[in-house]
Amino acid sequence: MLYIALFLFSFFDGIATATEISLGLATEANPVMLAVINVSGLIGLVLSKFVISLAGVAVLYRYRDRNSAHYGAIVLAVIFGLLSGYHVWILS
Repeated sequence: MLYIALFLFSFFDGIATATEISLGLATEANPVMLAVINVSGLIGLVLSKFVISLAGVAVLYRYRDRNSAHYGAIVLAVIFGLLSGYHVWILS
């Protein structure tokens, strides 16, 4: 359940960021993602966030028996959960 939540929070960050950018509520601060947006638009941002989130969670899940990966996933889930709450606040 932890890894599913982490993926959903991370992917939601991409969707919410794309929404905020399209509404003029935010700008992309990450230069790599800004380049993706400039080349392929907001759909590129969402698709790249999907792939990056899935790959990152897959690596953490693969090494879930190691404490560092497990605790790292917990920390990331908390951070992305808080970030998701921030996105909901901004969009409401």
